Amino acid sequence: MTYVNAISLESVRMFMGRTNNIPHRALRDTWLLGYKIPK
Repeated sequence: MTYVNAISLESVRMFMGRTNNIPHRALRDTWLLGYKIPK
């Protein structure tokens, strides 16, 4: 049962993260909390 639970959690992790429309790369150079995030 542990294996089945792990598979279901991994499936949720992989597929649900793509549905909330958050960009996974910077669209332009920016600074965040003192760190430069390049495009």
